[in-house]
Amino acid sequence: MRKKARRKQPKRPRRRDEQSLYFLIERDLDRETFLAEHDGWYSQVSAGRGVIDYAIRYGNLVLGVEVKSGFPKLSHFQQVVNKYRDSFDALYLAYPADRAAEAFYVANRGGSREFSEIGIISIALYRTHCIRRALVVERENDEVWEEFDEQLYRKNISEYINRAKVRIVDSIFAGTGHIILTERDWRSLAVLYGMSRATSVDKFHSLDKLQEKYRKDLRWKGYVNYSNLLDSTIVYGRFYGRILGLFSLAHETYYRRGKLRQRLREEIGHKDWKRLNEQIKNWKDKHRRQQKEMMKEILRFPK
Repeated sequence: MRKKARRKQPKRPRRRDEQSLYFLIERDLDRETFLAEHDGWYSQVSAGRGVIDYAIRYGNLVLGVEVKSGFPKLSHFQQVVNKYRDSFDALYLAYPADRAAEAFYVANRGGSREFSEIGIISIALYRTHCIRRALVVERENDEVWEEFDEQLYRKNISEYINRAKVRIVDSIFAGTGHIILTERDWRSLAVLYGMSRATSVDKFHSLDKLQEKYRKDLRWKGYVNYSNLLDSTIVYGRFYGRILGLFSLAHETYYRRGKLRQRLREEIGHKDWKRLNEQIKNWKDKHRRQQKEMMKEILRFPK
């Protein structure tokens, strides 16, 4: 998840027996085998009267996920509803796969429909998935939404940046920095810029997806490479060993987004810059279509 400087939230210690569950759910959020086509996520987010394990943006919706390692209890459902209902559009409880099914029984004990709005997630070594859809209940406050509000982010971006890193970014854009970017670096950066525009500033993008856009949609030869961009601090990276790498633009790069656009136009040329912007619209439309389809699998909407 991306950490913004202003977001200094009280952290609760993660229980040792839940550590592996956190790893699996975060891995599958990033692999997008779970809640695919999301628009970014944060962990341990202050919300309502507590700190929820995960907040995930889905278009204009904010989804909350609370992870439990123990045997399902009615108190788990009561806790989620009492603490977090006002701050989210939909809520889930996540359990290990061997306990998730029992959550159905607990939630509906005695024929009660009191907690039918809470979705249930099964966390498994191979793949995490939603086994009961959550009901969308419009949030009553934007406390958590502000974590994802891009207009607010851009308005207050000067509060998030590291000034020393801004100077490094400026020098690299000017061609006088400690790293000189190659044609492939600029094109790789262009794809990441385009994907951030098509989805959100909070989302990290997998190397495989970026590669697909690079070769198939933009018709560029070769392969994306973010090594120099990571070393130059222009890009953030998140990795799961050698299996999965994800990338996002750094705060300082967003801060200099006007200069970024100018340099990309110069480096990739007018024709490719025009093609990139055409593809951004296509990527955004495709993302929204796929997101809308995915919502049918994970959400229920009031009739």
